[in-house]
Amino acid sequence: MIKSKEDQIKALTASTERNAITKINGFTQNMRSIDSQNLSTGDEFTIPSNPEVYSMDFNGNSAEFIVVEVQGNLCKRFFPSTFYKNGMEVDKDGLFTGNRLYSTGKVCEDARNCETVKEAMGKLAGKKVKVTNINYARVASRFDERGYTNTGFPVIEYA
Repeated sequence: MIKSKEDQIKALTASTERNAITKINGFTQNMRSIDSQNLSTGDEFTIPSNPEVYSMDFNGNSAEFIVVEVQGNLCKRFFPSTFYKNGMEVDKDGLFTGNRLYSTGKVCEDARNCETVKEAMGKLAGKKVKVTNINYARVASRFDERGYTNTGFPVIEYA
């Protein structure tokens, strides 16, 4: 059974032993997303016009997110940095293939054409978007002891 929207938002925005979460006054330049697998193919949601913005601290870094409601009354964290996600692909031996991978789709393209996250979120406010696919690949990572991580690069289109 899915909890109420209020209970879901409370759970998604509560600090944990591992991550401190605070409500902030709008978006800044913090771009990193720590929740790269949060979205699923088929997720549809509307970018809120006046979202509550949260900052999550982890290992001396921070990432900003909002809470969105996808189909089925399920709430998820959405990191606007998802629009800008990119990485260098590595092969099974951890060697660079020369391919740089990106989040794609018209929504990501429109967001990347803005100078700031705040501008992008303003441009997308009120628009319904859909994750049409997630392309998974092994990419280089300075945060993983193996030197790589398996990461999803979503394709986000207007719904």
